[in-house]
Amino acid sequence: MLKKLTIRNFKAIQDMTIEFTPMTVLIGENSCGKTTILQALDFLYAAATRELHEYLREMGWAFEALKSKASDSQEEPIAFISEFQFTIDNIIKTLIWDFSVDMDKSNWKIREKIEIVNEAKTVIFCGDDPNDTIPPDFKKLSQKSSLLNYYDPADTEKEIKELKLFLGASAYHGLLSPEIIRYGKNPGSVGNIGNGGVWLSAFIHHLDEDEKKELEKEVSDFLGMGIKILTSETGTGISLIIKEKYPEKELVIDAWHTSDGFLRIIALSAIAFQRLILRAGNSDAGIKLKFDGTYKHKGYTECNMGMILLDEIEDGINPYWTQKAIDMLRKIHAVKCIPRSRITILAPGRTIQAGRSLDLSIGKLQCPNLWRF
Repeated sequence: MLKKLTIRNFKAIQDMTIEFTPMTVLIGENSCGKTTILQALDFLYAAATRELHEYLREMGWAFEALKSKASDSQEEPIAFISEFQFTIDNIIKTLIWDFSVDMDKSNWKIREKIEIVNEAKTVIFCGDDPNDTIPPDFKKLSQKSSLLNYYDPADTEKEIKELKLFLGASAYHGLLSPEIIRYGKNPGSVGNIGNGGVWLSAFIHHLDEDEKKELEKEVSDFLGMGIKILTSETGTGISLIIKEKYPEKELVIDAWHTSDGFLRIIALSAIAFQRLILRAGNSDAGIKLKFDGTYKHKGYTECNMGMILLDEIEDGINPYWTQKAIDMLRKIHAVKCIPRSRITILAPGRTIQAGRSLDLSIGKLQCPNLWRF
């Protein structure tokens, strides 16, 4: 799991370090940096699983605009130092991933180092050194992301494989958006509901019948009423239709006329359900994890869960349902939150442990009342 992250020169953050427990909740006022921390984690995930220019284009970001305006110099790179712990062959291994990125005109300038602390061993190094460690047949001039993106885990250290599996299983969902959910984009078979829930309809559409019934049961138990979720392909996407079952009648409602809170509950249920699929390793829809978080081949049974990143979980949900939403997500032993407003959730591991609160000053960007559990 992720234990610690230092962020430098990224958006509003000049320099800060945050420690994580298996569940971390950020609580603070608007514009104090909660979402920026999630985006920093998502940036790291993207660097390890895809080329950065693709990610920036998808997010609509210009690289130079991501540099902290609070920094003393715009010449400094964006940098992250992350600490991970994994149990490998019954031994707890600590990995430090030091990654910095900048641009010189249109060329990427990337420096990184991954070290196994227990063994004082560097397994990846990329910088101004003739002893750089690079994947076989890799041309350094073509590097547009972390070296992790170019390694085949089958041909590398167990520790690097574990790190790639962790990052590949991670998912940034951000703020679940009913408007985005209603449009029902159809990218084909997907492994999660996507940023904002953009792939929720597609995720449900590609579940098999037994899995759909299990998801419907999850939502029905949450709401205390019988629910059936239908999907159908349209010319531009996949429509989502909800059947509400009552003793004397059945109501059929499409996503455009379903409440925002109801759609968010379905999305949260799908997140919890998808994680349980990964844990069981027996899904025809989940299929096999690829390192960008999608699924390609049947028979996948290995998954160390990765991170779940959610923003403002309680937004648009009836306060009566908030605690039930927390309890539902806790079933996967990955997420927990405090039912207060402006909540950002990070779940860097699988289990929940007791933790402590941190008081971070706004002066260096950090959010007041950041809670870790």
